[in-house]
Amino acid sequence: MTQATVPVPDLRIVPVAAITPHEAGDSQRAKPLSEALVHDGFIRNPIIITPHEDGYILLDGTNRHGALQHLSIPHAFAQVVDYDSPHVSLSTWTHVIADVPAAEVYDTVAAIPNLFMRTAPSNPDVAVLTLRDGRTLYLRSASGTYTARIEALRTLVETLIGVGRLNRSGSNAEQDINDAFPDWTAVVRYMHFTPDDVRRIITLNVFAPAGVTRHIVQGRALRVNVPMDLLRADMPLAEKNKQLHNEIHTKFAQRQVRLYTEATYVYEE
Repeated sequence: MTQATVPVPDLRIVPVAAITPHEAGDSQRAKPLSEALVHDGFIRNPIIITPHEDGYILLDGTNRHGALQHLSIPHAFAQVVDYDSPHVSLSTWTHVIADVPAAEVYDTVAAIPNLFMRTAPSNPDVAVLTLRDGRTLYLRSASGTYTARIEALRTLVETLIGVGRLNRSGSNAEQDINDAFPDWTAVVRYMHFTPDDVRRIITLNVFAPAGVTRHIVQGRALRVNVPMDLLRADMPLAEKNKQLHNEIHTKFAQRQVRLYTEATYVYEE
C-alpha cells in the first residue's frame, strides 16, 4: 500500500452519547484510564467509530469511551472510518492461555452452561479450543440462535479471563503461537465476525465480549494529543471541531505528521 492510497484520517469531536459500543467494556480498566486521562490532561489517540443510522458504532476504544463516560465528559475525540472501505478490515484475536494446566481449562469450559463441547469437527459457532495435551474441542451454543451465540461467546471469554494468564495473539498459526508463548496450555480461536455481524449486534442490543474483535485501520491516527479541557469545555461542538481542525492543519503545515506504510513493531508506547 503506497502513501497515495492511504486516506488522511477523518478526525472529529463527537458527542459521547451518540456512540454505541459493539463490545463490552472492562470495568476494571475504566477507573485507571480515567485517572490517567485526568493526570495527563490530554487524550493521545482517537477512538475509532463508523457512522450508523443517526449516530456511530464504536469499533475500537471501548475502554477509553467508558472512561470518558465515567468522567462525565460530553464529547469524544474520534477517527471516523467507512466500515465498507478496503482500508478497514475486521478479524478476531486469538486468546492464548498459560500458567494453568490444560486439564483445568478443559474442566472450566466444560462447566459453562448452554455451551456444547464436541471432540469431532461440528461447525462450531462459538470457538475452537486447542489444548496442549493434543485435544481439540469444538464449541457450539446450546440453542444456535444468533443472540445465544453472542451470549455464549461472552460467557466463555469472561470465564477464561479468570483462568490462568490470558494473552492476545494477532496470529492463529501454531508456529507463531509457539514462538511468542512457549508456555501456552490452551489456544482459543473464536467465531469469525464481519461488519454485518457488528451492525447486527447493535440492532439486537447485545455486546460482543471485550478483546475478541480486532479492527485494523490503514491510516490510523496516533499521538494527536487532544487536550481534555477541549473535550470538557462548555462550548458549541462546531467550535470544538474548528479548534481541532486548526491544530491539525498546523501540524501538517509544520510537517509534524508522518505516515508509516510498512508493518511496524513499537517497543515503547
